[in-house]
Amino acid sequence: MDPLEAIRMVTVNTAGYFGLRDVGAVAPGYRADLLILSSLSPLRVRSVIKGGRRIFDEGVYTGREVTAVGAGHAGAMSIRPFGPEAFRIPHGERGSG
Repeated sequence: MDPLEAIRMVTVNTAGYFGLRDVGAVAPGYRADLLILSSLSPLRVRSVIKGGRRIFDEGVYTGREVTAVGAGHAGAMSIRPFGPEAFRIPHGERGSG
């Protein structure tokens, strides 16, 4: 597949399909999230700009450390024991033949 067609499929086409009006293109009024490539074949990422800030440059992450937001305190989960039947997927009866 042509690399430019693949990029178009995962950017502007996808944004249009999902009705995301502020992503998928480089233009006024769009979010400043960019992927800068040094090569299309093989595909090599040079820099990543997220929200107008460079967060990855020449193989080095330069952004802030990301932490979970709103997760609260994560502790042990309390679940009842289960066996193999918990993974059984119900299905219709099969015909013979």
